[in-house]
Amino acid sequence: MSVVSLVVEGAQSAILPCSTVLLVPALGALLAARSRHAVVAAMTIGVGALAALVRFADIIDQFPGWLIGVCLLAGTALVWVGEKRLALVSAGAALIGIGASQLWEPCVGEHFGRLVTDLPNERLSQVVPFALYFLAVNTPIVLVAAGVGALSDERRRAIETSGAALGAAIVGLIGVLALVGQTDQLIARLVSWSI
Repeated sequence: MSVVSLVVEGAQSAILPCSTVLLVPALGALLAARSRHAVVAAMTIGVGALAALVRFADIIDQFPGWLIGVCLLAGTALVWVGEKRLALVSAGAALIGIGASQLWEPCVGEHFGRLVTDLPNERLSQVVPFALYFLAVNTPIVLVAAGVGALSDERRRAIETSGAALGAAIVGLIGVLALVGQTDQLIARLVSWSI
């Protein structure tokens, strides 16, 4: 399997509807954080990749909806109240990454399909390719975090002020939907629209 082909496949997947449940919570976390955008992106993607990896490697089962909802809601609360506290923001972003990765039903192309098929039996050799694919799917989040970081302080504060409540509301809504078991049909539709 070509790693380059796998990464390209992941980047292509980023624009498909099936990746929405992975990307929207991460974007919401970036907005809700009001600062520390690089940390939020790194924790959401890094811990999300680890949570997805252990799920697809058959080490753990997919979380039940109520637990996904708790992760997303608790993560949002920690990111929101943590604002300037690195540990709280990091923990919140990690919980959002876990919750989003548990909701995620990836668009499975040829290369990722082979990787997921091999993953339960060849866990160690598939860690780096899986992480690269996951990072490629999250390219929009990396770009948004870098873009916000490149803004002037005045523009960044304007975005942080106006976007914080919206970001928290987005992740909170997805959390509530997961908590009450209303995400399965939505995710199935997103996946079917991606085919």
